[in-house]
Amino acid sequence: MDHKELWMRETDRDHRDDYRRWLWLADEPDAVTAYWGQGVLWAFGVGEEMVAAALMLSSEHGTELMVEIKNIAVAPLWQGHGIGHRVISDLVEYYRVRGYRIMVVKTANSSLRNLAFYQTAGFRMDSIQRDFFTASHGYPTTLIENGIVMRDLVRFTRDLSAEGTL
Repeated sequence: MDHKELWMRETDRDHRDDYRRWLWLADEPDAVTAYWGQGVLWAFGVGEEMVAAALMLSSEHGTELMVEIKNIAVAPLWQGHGIGHRVISDLVEYYRVRGYRIMVVKTANSSLRNLAFYQTAGFRMDSIQRDFFTASHGYPTTLIENGIVMRDLVRFTRDLSAEGTL
């Protein structure tokens, strides 16, 4: 696939429910419900086919604008083809030119592919929130991924003001 073919567009809030299943690819349905109405939802595609989605939340960190990738999902058939890195690259460029200086993404301690992916996409580990994956945050009592109990939330950041971070 030629990466130049990937398109990116903001979804229409009136049709947002059409994209809920995309976010379920990357997070538990109850957790998605908790943040569903927030932020900007982006759709990514190749030709007429949608291949990925990302939900972005903006905030301020002191005097700097910060944006969080709350959810990012790539269709299973498109995983491993560079789509995820292209989505990150397009989002970084979009938010960088609009004055954002920090991009944040969070994942579970047990999500080994995500831990590696975000680091290869230019993110650095920033902090760990212990015992995050509980019922009070919309998660089942015990989740096991890659033979590891999902307990802690790992926070990654990327400096958008730095050039050539990849």
